[in-house]
Amino acid sequence: MGFKLGTSGLLFAAVLLSGCQTMTLDGGGVSRSLVAGGSPSSSHTADTSEDASAEINRFARRSRTAEPVVEHGLTRVCGTTRQQRGEEVDRAPGQGVRLFDTAPGTSAPRDFYLTGFDDGCARKFTAALALLGSPDVHEGFRYAGGVRNRPYSDMDNAYERFKNRTCGVSDGEACPDGRRSRLNRNLAFLTVYNRFGYSGARSELLIWKGDVVAREVISN
Repeated sequence: MGFKLGTSGLLFAAVLLSGCQTMTLDGGGVSRSLVAGGSPSSSHTADTSEDASAEINRFARRSRTAEPVVEHGLTRVCGTTRQQRGEEVDRAPGQGVRLFDTAPGTSAPRDFYLTGFDDGCARKFTAALALLGSPDVHEGFRYAGGVRNRPYSDMDNAYERFKNRTCGVSDGEACPDGRRSRLNRNLAFLTVYNRFGYSGARSELLIWKGDVVAREVISN
């Protein structure tokens, strides 16, 4: 018994093809591939491929213009270009988190971009100054005598969980030198100052394996 692929069959095949795409959005553009089962006849292949490509392009345009998501004070923005992100001014040691400044020659508030997240999208925020920090800096400050007894914030508690799991220590204990490189590969801090001044007001964020997991707003 023969089988004839009609117009509805072509449309269904195109939808299936468009659903089999792999897409990554991050600055450089869109990477996509098609995987289809079976061996359609040559008379239908061109039309089906055109329909599938058109559907992929429509999906990519919608993804780039979708409403941004705000989480932990950072706005997720997909499809940014290198020119849009500005100059790379810092990066976390041992991992792919990078900080970009759109106007590094000024002290006025402006947009910063952070890349290296698992979803391939950048994170945008406005600040006068932003810095990436390592566990070494955090422990050197947090475990110092004058600060050691200060109540732990949500971000402190989050750091202790990841540090203890990675380094095999307890709360308040520094990560041993033999395991510190592993901790540095997976964890970083971002400190954000809304304006220059002497108040010390800032936000501190904890990044673990390409995801922001905690934030603390410090007023002074």
